[in-house]
Amino acid sequence: MRSISSELIRNEETLETKSPARVEKFVIRLPNGLRDQIRLLSEQNRRSMNSEILVVLENHIQQQFMEQMAAANPDSSFKPGLRTTEQELTHRLESLPPEKKEALLELLG
Repeated sequence: MRSISSELIRNEETLETKSPARVEKFVIRLPNGLRDQIRLLSEQNRRSMNSEILVVLENHIQQQFMEQMAAANPDSSFKPGLRTTEQELTHRLESLPPEKKEALLELLG
């Protein structure tokens, strides 16, 4: 006769092997009216409410990252989506003050 705990462990192991990407459950309390706004938005975008919340969160996190990157580049040279060529990188490295250049090269190893 199997115990309940051993059965739960077996079921958990089966779930882990079937779905490698684990999903975390998170309960959130919403202010009055916000659930209805999310529902309307999700209907307009033809997504589930869960998917709509995930899209909004991911967009917000990405926007925060972009703002941090822009703030870290005070010369306003950061442009999302643009790649810097090797020549541009070399030029920027050579224009750094010696102590910053040395620190950067040490960091890069």
